[in-house]
Amino acid sequence: MCDTARDPAALELLRVQRSLTRATGIKLPFRNLRYPSPGRPIGIAILVVCLAGGETEFLLIRGGLLVAAIVVAAVGVVTEMALLQAALRVTRRELRGGGGAA
Repeated sequence: MCDTARDPAALELLRVQRSLTRATGIKLPFRNLRYPSPGRPIGIAILVVCLAGGETEFLLIRGGLLVAAIVVAAVGVVTEMALLQAALRVTRRELRGGGGAA
């Protein structure tokens, strides 16, 4: 997923994902993005935000712009939460429709 050793925001996002799973009872795994599914665009967006945010934070910290890196991390976490909630809605809709049953 994300490089948690280098990105504390990614580690926090993993904690938020775990809390969301406990609160809702629905685990949102990263599915195989090669196959079409209703949540595929959201999964790709989560991956892009995670990678772009992590690299941007790294470069800003390396350049000595700590405040800007913190702002980017905060925006990234808020964006990831919105995307996770959208993924949860899609997963619920899919489960209610009879899809995704194991």
